[in-house]
Amino acid sequence: MIERERKYRLGAEQVDQLREHLAREGRWVRGGAEGDVFFDHPAIHLQQDDRRLRLRFRDQGGVQELTYKSPREIVGVDKVRRELTAVLVSGPIEELLAELGFKRIRKIVKLREVYVWGNREISLDYLEGAGWFCEIEALETDADIDGLAYELGLTPRQLEARTYSELVDEMADAAPVAAT
Repeated sequence: MIERERKYRLGAEQVDQLREHLAREGRWVRGGAEGDVFFDHPAIHLQQDDRRLRLRFRDQGGVQELTYKSPREIVGVDKVRRELTAVLVSGPIEELLAELGFKRIRKIVKLREVYVWGNREISLDYLEGAGWFCEIEALETDADIDGLAYELGLTPRQLEARTYSELVDEMADAAPVAAT
């Protein structure tokens, strides 16, 4: 599957307004905590090549998703990349990856509300330390992200090109070092 999406940074004052708009015009899909664990392998160097191997879990249902993401391309303002996802109902996936030599490199936990509006999926995300974001993903190749962003009041100034993984890395790099 080819993923085409873009992310907007939100001010806290926009969140309730967006939520109301999405509840009125879109269809609620799910909400709750979502965790992403990223892996790399010393012989493959996924991160170095802008590739990702991610294990995603939600706080409900017990379903896990293992996703490979190809290097991203920027097309206009959209991030485009190939994604391959396996949905796994149960099992020690993290231990299996460790046995194969993969190392856990980071874990991200965010609060996420997901809506569908026509042929687009909209997520309102809260990432501790980074704030609120709105992601709009095309569910079909011809989905109009520009029109929906405009209707939601999102502006080009709010575009966020970095991935959540990159934001977390930057926050960790900027964190003050504790005195010993």
